[in-house]
Amino acid sequence: MDGIMASNVKERNFFAVIPAAGRSTRMDSATNKQFLEVRGIPVLARTLMTFDRSHMIDGIVVVCDPSEAEAVRNLCSRYVISKLILTVDGGSTRQNSVRNALEALEGFIGRDKSESAYVLIHDGARPFLSDRVLGECVEALSEAKACICAVPVKDTIKSSDTEGFVDQTIPRERLWSVQTPQGFKFTDILEMHRKASALSVGFTDDASVAEYFGVKVRIINGDYTNIKITTREDLILGEAITRNDIK
Repeated sequence: MDGIMASNVKERNFFAVIPAAGRSTRMDSATNKQFLEVRGIPVLARTLMTFDRSHMIDGIVVVCDPSEAEAVRNLCSRYVISKLILTVDGGSTRQNSVRNALEALEGFIGRDKSESAYVLIHDGARPFLSDRVLGECVEALSEAKACICAVPVKDTIKSSDTEGFVDQTIPRERLWSVQTPQGFKFTDILEMHRKASALSVGFTDDASVAEYFGVKVRIINGDYTNIKITTREDLILGEAITRNDIK
């Protein structure tokens, strides 16, 4: 774990936690997808630049594989990510990685200032987050205890039976495809992640943790361009997004 002191700590602090410890198995590349380039800029650098330039964000925590921590810090230096405060070792699961980051962040800002802190948790491989979505997530946390960004599902959704036949067609009017960032009051999500670590539940995202403990999660309209880079096809789509500047 490495840290650089942040400059000013405001009364209402917002921090970004960026999980970037995945192994990129679906990318079929020897290079972690976080370091693959979209029009000459690494995916992770694009992600971090969005948070770094936002006046609403006070500090950034990157969760990464220990073997890549130096590469992450070098990338932040190269692209002048001035708000990096911590790099944290990833855990065996994404859930463990996020908990590691939250606990490290608590140690950095101190328990007394944790009460006024909020956190946005965002996939390192989502490099096309818009300033609008980021800002609306921050704004939502002035009223809600938790928020996510998501887009309405476009496709017809069907469920199948155990033999692979269609079981039913699910009405899509209230279905959302969930993205990140997902925002929370810092002390709330830290406590919930600590409790969740003792459970045998496979939480698919941080909002699922909050939902499990009874927190109502506000939905913010995301962007269809806020894609997660997972496969080679996503890199092609990412090239198109940056060429047309449509985010």
